[in-house]
Amino acid sequence: MITIVDIKTIKNALRIDHDYDDELLLDIYIPAAEIDIQTSITSNNDDSFFNDNKLYNLAVIILTNHFYEYHSIQTLDNVKDVNHSLSTLLQKLDGDYRLWAMNQQN
Repeated sequence: MITIVDIKTIKNALRIDHDYDDELLLDIYIPAAEIDIQTSITSNNDDSFFNDNKLYNLAVIILTNHFYEYHSIQTLDNVKDVNHSLSTLLQKLDGDYRLWAMNQQN
């Protein structure tokens, strides 16, 4: 997996002014978001589709924010749904990936 969204971009988007959680963001949340999104789109290890993909970057930011904000264990009474815009982005990325993969075969 590749890291496309950098820590500065994530911290700006999440409005984090301190560096206390940088290690957590870099080692856990950002990679987890990238892996989750990439594997929900394709099982192919070719990461080139995600390079310079603004929708992918936005999806990583949204999911990283979700992981950062709701990192505690949750009960049925305390369930936090992932942002609807992330679902929409994943559907769009899935369609875009299928077209991209077809073009790569030609």
